Amino acid sequence: MRSFLTMIAIVVGVFAVIGASTAVLVIKTYFDNTLNVMGGNVVYVSTYPGVRVGNGDKYRNRKHITFDTFEELEGRLRISRAISPVEQFSSSKVEYEDKSTEPNVEIMGSNEYYLSNNAYNLESGRNLSEDDIHHMRSVCLIGHDVQTDLFPNQYAVGKFLRVDGQKYRVIGTVEAKGSTFGQSQDNFVLIPYTKALAVYGGFNRNISIQVKSPSITLIPATIDELTGVMRTIRKVPPGKENDFEIETNNSLKSAFNKFTGILYLFGIVVGGISLLGAGIGVMNIMLVSVTERTREIGVRKAIGAKRANIILQF
Repeated sequence: MRSFLTMIAIVVGVFAVIGASTAVLVIKTYFDNTLNVMGGNVVYVSTYPGVRVGNGDKYRNRKHITFDTFEELEGRLRISRAISPVEQFSSSKVEYEDKSTEPNVEIMGSNEYYLSNNAYNLESGRNLSEDDIHHMRSVCLIGHDVQTDLFPNQYAVGKFLRVDGQKYRVIGTVEAKGSTFGQSQDNFVLIPYTKALAVYGGFNRNISIQVKSPSITLIPATIDELTGVMRTIRKVPPGKENDFEIETNNSLKSAFNKFTGILYLFGIVVGGISLLGAGIGVMNIMLVSVTERTREIGVRKAIGAKRANIILQF
């Protein structure tokens, strides 16, 4: 029983270390893959940091970044014109004739730059247009999963879908991008954000904004312009910290590395404590085993057993 309990302690300690290392590696791989599919020269504007470590009280009273903010930002930026809002308005089932998907399809509201800012490629049909956004047209783009479920043997473009009681005409389909950490990147319907606001409401929703820099070398200039315009829009006084976040892939990776470092350290500490306990247990078992057999050891040595024979016994 003593040996069994000690073995459990050792196994727990070893697997705590292995588990922590594996968890960090899996999460890091997922995060890197997610950033890779979003494009390297896209800048993200949000109310809160993408990765938060430590006390989050300083973010609590921040104003939302809304569609009003997006439209004002869109009119003021000069370096980049590829600006898209990012908001999931609903998670619902999508229907076509007698077929329907599972009720987990993401209903996204954005504009014509959403696909390029998220590294999607158009498979057939056309993209959303500025007129679609301006006139709040009931049109949509569908991801590969939705296309597979509803149109396995048909051409999807031109067909009409039903989503949350609304009818939308499919104007394009999007190439498959696969899954990241078990989460499909292709299970969505994209509609003009103006139409989504008319259907679901919530002009004051807290959204994220993506801004695509014209090139990698112009990312610093894009960030500088974004920061200045956002401070003006949100009326941040001179000398005060920004009440919003502007992040790139590199800044997100840096913040995420701090988080995974803490997670890895926690795993090492837990594993170290378990291994220390197991080591003490082994030491006590050896001590008790020798103490219990003092007479036996004496008898063996009296009849000629050598030190190596005694050690081998234990």
